[in-house]
Amino acid sequence: MNVKVVLTYKMEIYYYFTQFLLILLPLKTISAELWNQKRDIRSLEKREETRIRSDTSCIIKKDGYIYDLSRLSEKNYWLYNEIADLDLGNSLVFLLSICHPIKNVTSCGSKSGVCFATINHTLLGDSYDINYSVDDTVINHLDFTSGGQITKPYPEVTQEGSLKYVYENGGVCTKDNKSMKYKTELHLQCPLSSSKESGPILMSSPKCLFLFVWMTYAACPRVIQKTSDPCIITFMDSEYPLNLHSLHSKTFYKASGVNSFFEVNICGPVVNGSCTDPDNTAICDVSDPSNPTPIATSETISFGWQNDSLVLTYKSTTYSSLTNIHLHCDRTALTPKFFFQSKSENVYNFSVYAINICNPQSSDCVFEDKKLNVYDLRPLHKDEGNWGVIGRKSDNNVLFNLNVCGPINNEETDAMCPPGPVGACQASISPSGSRNLGYITSNPVANSVGTLTLIYTGGDSCKEGVPSSSTRITFICSDISYPPAFIEVTDTCEHLFEWHTPAACPVNMASSKDCEITDPLFGHNFDLNPLRNPSSDYYVSNGQQHFMINICGPLLKPCGQSSNNTAICSLQGGVSGGEVPAELVFNDGTLTMKFSNGAQGCGDDRWSSQILFLCSHDEKVTEGLQYIHADESSCVHHFLWYTKYVCPPHEVVECSVTDGDVFYDLSPLSDPNVNEIFMTSARDRKYVLNVCRSVIHSKESRCAYDAGACLIDISHKNKTLNLGKVSSGPYIEDGALKLKYVDGDKCNDTHFHSTVIEFDCTNEQYLSFPLLFAEDECLTLFKWSSVYACPQNISEAVETFKESKEANCTAVNSLTKYVFDLNGLKNETAYELKIRDGSLMLLSVCGAVNDSRCSALDSGVCFVSRDTSYSAGKWNQKLKFRNWNSYLEYEGGEKCSKGLKWSTRISFVCQDNERKLGPVLITIDEISCTYFVNWYAIEACERHIRCFAHSFERTYDLSPLTLHWKNYEVSDPSDENITYLINVCKPLNPVVGVNCPPGSSGCIIRKNRDPLGLGHPILNPNVGANESVHLMYTHGSDCPTHPGFHLSSRIIFVCNRSAGRGIPSYLRTTGDCQIHFEWQTSLVCPPPVEEGQCQIAFEAAKTNIDLIPLKSKGPYRVTYLDNVFLLNVCGGIVCDNSSAVCDSEGKSYGHTSQAKLRWENNALVLAFYGGDPCKEAFTGVRSTRIFFQCNPDSGLGFPEVDPIMHDLTCMAIFTWKTNLTCLESLYKSPETRPSVPERTQSTTTSNSTHYSPPEPQTIQDDTDMSEHTWISVLISVLVMASVVAASVYVVGRSSQGRRWYARAKRTFSRKGDQTFILDDHL
Repeated sequence: MNVKVVLTYKMEIYYYFTQFLLILLPLKTISAELWNQKRDIRSLEKREETRIRSDTSCIIKKDGYIYDLSRLSEKNYWLYNEIADLDLGNSLVFLLSICHPIKNVTSCGSKSGVCFATINHTLLGDSYDINYSVDDTVINHLDFTSGGQITKPYPEVTQEGSLKYVYENGGVCTKDNKSMKYKTELHLQCPLSSSKESGPILMSSPKCLFLFVWMTYAACPRVIQKTSDPCIITFMDSEYPLNLHSLHSKTFYKASGVNSFFEVNICGPVVNGSCTDPDNTAICDVSDPSNPTPIATSETISFGWQNDSLVLTYKSTTYSSLTNIHLHCDRTALTPKFFFQSKSENVYNFSVYAINICNPQSSDCVFEDKKLNVYDLRPLHKDEGNWGVIGRKSDNNVLFNLNVCGPINNEETDAMCPPGPVGACQASISPSGSRNLGYITSNPVANSVGTLTLIYTGGDSCKEGVPSSSTRITFICSDISYPPAFIEVTDTCEHLFEWHTPAACPVNMASSKDCEITDPLFGHNFDLNPLRNPSSDYYVSNGQQHFMINICGPLLKPCGQSSNNTAICSLQGGVSGGEVPAELVFNDGTLTMKFSNGAQGCGDDRWSSQILFLCSHDEKVTEGLQYIHADESSCVHHFLWYTKYVCPPHEVVECSVTDGDVFYDLSPLSDPNVNEIFMTSARDRKYVLNVCRSVIHSKESRCAYDAGACLIDISHKNKTLNLGKVSSGPYIEDGALKLKYVDGDKCNDTHFHSTVIEFDCTNEQYLSFPLLFAEDECLTLFKWSSVYACPQNISEAVETFKESKEANCTAVNSLTKYVFDLNGLKNETAYELKIRDGSLMLLSVCGAVNDSRCSALDSGVCFVSRDTSYSAGKWNQKLKFRNWNSYLEYEGGEKCSKGLKWSTRISFVCQDNERKLGPVLITIDEISCTYFVNWYAIEACERHIRCFAHSFERTYDLSPLTLHWKNYEVSDPSDENITYLINVCKPLNPVVGVNCPPGSSGCIIRKNRDPLGLGHPILNPNVGANESVHLMYTHGSDCPTHPGFHLSSRIIFVCNRSAGRGIPSYLRTTGDCQIHFEWQTSLVCPPPVEEGQCQIAFEAAKTNIDLIPLKSKGPYRVTYLDNVFLLNVCGGIVCDNSSAVCDSEGKSYGHTSQAKLRWENNALVLAFYGGDPCKEAFTGVRSTRIFFQCNPDSGLGFPEVDPIMHDLTCMAIFTWKTNLTCLESLYKSPETRPSVPERTQSTTTSNSTHYSPPEPQTIQDDTDMSEHTWISVLISVLVMASVVAASVYVVGRSSQGRRWYARAKRTFSRKGDQTFILDDHL
């Protein structure tokens, strides 16, 4: 029978006929089964993705109906596999496309809509599965023949529910010895209610002609809604109706601006508002409550799409006004949000954000609430069928169909819904009888009461006066899963449903008992089973408490009398700290493992343990496990474990580059444990980046796994944007060292986001961080000054590497595996220290003192007086590391006393950025005959802690509290014999005569007893409760009151605006030997409101920085390449009547009226906006950023072009070194800076490197000083006073002396800022 004739019958007759054909043809039966298998697989894959409408629209209109084939045209091609000969193993592979030629298959040609090829599967081997082996890889290796070209853009409607697509002029075909062209006919049919969709099925293949039939709901007709209502239009790029009556309010909306207030309504008048005449007022100005004024009426409404927003216009001739309301899509705005934007003459502009105008598409079903809890509604999505809900409506029982995370499925036998992206419907036996209860226009939203809400809007008309239906589903967290329940239909035709389901519970607290867990946001499975040690248990100790641990199973060795399920054992008495199975918990990027049911002995409770796992890209299995502390209030032992097994997939690239005879190595900036964070001054956006590696995944940086830099939008629920993937290492461009991340998230139709970091060499800034310099539309630019960006000589680096291979002068931190290498301190000449009695101390690091004045050839330390010298210890290269300090011990010097010999202990302390000390003789222990020397050097730095604490709202900077020349002294109110020394974020500065443990940031000074260390600066500050900031120092000296414990300290910074910088005070000592200090300071208070473009507050200094002196009568002229920039500040105008910056071509780069002065991570930035248009710019216009840098020697300074402008098109970047921004001059420092000379060259014949540090002294009690010593001191003071008095009298009597006195009197009697500046430079 001719299939063409069959296709003209009604679909039901045709359906049974095709089934009969398939029964008669076994090959066709096999073909259909194979197609069903492939179709099911492709259907699952397709529905897993979020369907976004293709740019290729395929919509046919005829006789008042619409046929939307767009979802069929989205694919490059549809695949059909036809078995041609089972015995020979041959099959035909067909590719078909709808409304466009086949894409990405070269051999099909550029115009073919159908092409086919033959596969002989027997030639591909026995393992080749004929059912599933045809994939893209196979397709790209086949030689296809065209089965017909696209000759018409759309299929032809043959009758209601039937379409025919003809492909002609295919490849050459021979029929009856005649050469012809292949032709294909595709018949698209709307399925019956009892039928399901199929894929394309080959029904017949007479020579040179292929006939396909495709049962698809896309061929079902949809009635075109004809209406003259101006509030019913169509969505952008879609034929679906957009019913704006859903935005109408029963009364009105409120919109406000600066001193402006309005009552507004859409698609209807304001009801019960302030404007009563006329009664059709759509907008009422109520800025003056005593005189409300109508400015628009509801009859003058019109709509139109402009770019991505819908513009509603009220044009009123009565009030001579024009009102534009810009409606923007916001899929989280469950209720419309109105804002007044501006008024220019009689033109009013408003903005509205609502879900109602969002183009229908599948919703985002994985989302977060304000507390960063993650929710996942995907388990409620149905690929087949729908959620059927029986409800009573108008005294009748009706069936509602719902779906979540995608449109309803029109596959039920007796419950059809309208076609399209509909989320809910009132079902019927046919699509034409059903009712649309709302398109998928919004994303689910978490409510403050703990429920979730999903709204579908823009449905069919409901009743007279309510032209649009909608649906609201409220999801309620429940341990038991219930089906959705219908509640009611409101007066506004909103259909309310409630759904109690576990899917409404936050998934960020997902747990597991089997050592594996899945990230619900990104889908990665974390497997901790490799951390199970099958040969021996882990030993963990903090020097005070000792534990044996194993995970993913019990301990291998018994724990005292504890259960065999014990996984954590305290070796003090064999006490269980918890048993397996443990609970593995995923908390939005953080993994913890909780062990319960430990031993009794913690009050009435049992001990438990918790391990916090943190991602470390380079940690091995056993190296990251640490014991933190015991929380006795909750009976929990806390452990920390850095490991690669909680890191998601990431990229690491080579981090060095060679340029001629030098190379650059940025590896020290590539941190496997911590990201760099840059927070904008408004605290609404956070940039997270790393160097040469993907960002470290954590709760604070939930970025894409492959992102080298990402943006976290705090103002929009911490949504992340991938700013570039890690793909290659650093490179040199125009002499600048740069690193680029590319192919981030899509920026526009043609580009993806990328990031460029430009590194500058500096020898002063070891603790550095990146600064955001500029943002174009798709490019983000950072600048980073660091010592690691300085070039290194290749030949010198090779020699250093050879020496390090011999393990000379190196030590390893066993916990972090960091290698301290002090070979850089080796020197051909000795280091010199002057001693008070006139002698010299000569020192050498890991080598002998090479100086003729020292008689002992093997001395590492030698004392030289006028005629003699003696050794204070023999040199060696055995660098040691203990108690977080690296040190050398030189022993076996000259005889001292009691049979002992002199020795020297040189402790190496991390170099301070602000102060270059080198070696300092701290004290002499004459009992043990030991000299104690602290050597401050860069080589002793394992890491500088960052003196910043980050919260989700802001960054706290404690660096202004760091002292570089002295220490903070804190008294103990309970013991006058105890004094505490502390510093902030760095080790204590040297105190001559007080031998605090080297490298400690805190120290206890006890009368007549040795000092004790309060811990080392290892941990960064963090934000605690009530926005306080905590800084903790750990691994201090042994606790004298609790054997086995180590001292530590915690500084708690508390906001007090009146305290200025503030000072620390003693708070308490805890039971686990931790000293607490409280520090009230304005530095941790919320930042002040910064206004203006010339003054900015510095809260800690209680004053302002004022840039007025930089304003010039004429513009500053800055040359850049062939261009000249003119600029001014503080309201100065250049080029025209409003520009603050322009170039020689007259292009404006920002206006004086659009300027912003702000702090960005300790950098003062002046930005000008609103320049001339530039399409490449992120904002669409040109702009300027001026970075002010403190330089006391630059005076007012001059702006200079920053080299980073090479990468920018629409933004000008300048740096301005000036003394006006030096914060040190704005307040008086609590420390007096002593005159300590820098390293200089000695004039002695030995030409040794010379230091003049403070003098050492032996600690003595005041009572040991003899009476004649006091008398000698008193006589000396009286003699000096007499000499000075006589000198002053003689000089004062002379005329020159009187002139000096008058000049000094005038100078020091001045008041104001000059006196402060003079004091600061003393």
